Amino acid sequence: MLFILFLIFLTIYLLLYFSYYLFGKVYGKVERLSKYNVENFFPSISLIVPSYNEEKIIDEKINNLIDINYPREKMEIIFMDCSTDGTTNKIKNFQKVSKCKINLVHDSKREGLSEALNRGYSMANGEIVIKSDADILMESDSIMEIVKFLGNNEVAGVSGVGITDSDFDNTYGAVQVNLRIAESNFYSTYLFDTFCAFKKELIDPIRKDSAADDAEIAINMIRKGYKTLVNPNAKFHVKSTKKFSERRKQKDRRAEGHIRLILQNADMLFNKRYGKFGLFLFPMIFWMMILTPWFSILLLILFFSVIWTMMGFIYLLIGIFLIISIIIFSYKFLFLSKLGIFIDSQLSLILAQLKVISGKKTFKWEKVER
Repeated sequence: MLFILFLIFLTIYLLLYFSYYLFGKVYGKVERLSKYNVENFFPSISLIVPSYNEEKIIDEKINNLIDINYPREKMEIIFMDCSTDGTTNKIKNFQKVSKCKINLVHDSKREGLSEALNRGYSMANGEIVIKSDADILMESDSIMEIVKFLGNNEVAGVSGVGITDSDFDNTYGAVQVNLRIAESNFYSTYLFDTFCAFKKELIDPIRKDSAADDAEIAINMIRKGYKTLVNPNAKFHVKSTKKFSERRKQKDRRAEGHIRLILQNADMLFNKRYGKFGLFLFPMIFWMMILTPWFSILLLILFFSVIWTMMGFIYLLIGIFLIISIIIFSYKFLFLSKLGIFIDSQLSLILAQLKVISGKKTFKWEKVER
């Protein structure tokens, strides 16, 4: 009976994943996004840069901003800073020599990233507001690329695509980008990441306890009937974290933010008011991020139960040892990286859901060394 139950659940599990894989294959064509391109579109932009004790990297960020290929007369930069090191003075020096308008808002008290961004977005003068974290480096044409889609009246938000110095993270990123392209081609994607652009007039204030601020703005725009897309040509670079524990902390916090956001918007589930996003994409996201981790644990429990009842305790121990070995090797060897990505994401989602259930909330962004 256990074996039959295991096969039934495994079949359902694999069919749903295979459907998701086919969805990515059918809709994940980059060239299909070109229909949203509006060439020679140069709106006024406000580039928001939140910073906290970035003294070691702020010079590199400033040089990156200097190298941006965009008309300077249509560009302002707003630093939302709460640093206690030399970051603030370096930004002040940049103000003196920059050819575009620079605003520095320095707070001695840390109120959290959401509060800083809300203030930055509200004071922005540009038609388009672009968030660019202090620890990312944009390619010179990234802003030209990210605003192209925003010339389309249907589009309210666009996310860029990150590249790291980690083979594991880049493999994970490639899988995510393919799905985000597929979602964009089908209707919209809400999975925005650290370098993104929005039409200012459509931005709603971010919740104070948000740990997925970009995604929250995107999903609010989808609620209003607009499209939010990813543009894989709008690239940025970010260094990976040095330690596994730091990486774990960062991914778990990000997962927690997305879990909270999905649950807060559960009314969109199978809701025809939100079109293809409500009827198909959001249920798929709900399955992948909320239900799949527990389904995975259930399958693992059933698998071990089948081994124990049919083969005995020794084979159970061998099975557990093999599973643990596969998990360890999937982190170490690139040819197993897709399995490692799956395990890594399931772990993050389980830990995030446990934290959400516990009722604990994180308001401030913890600095991660890269």
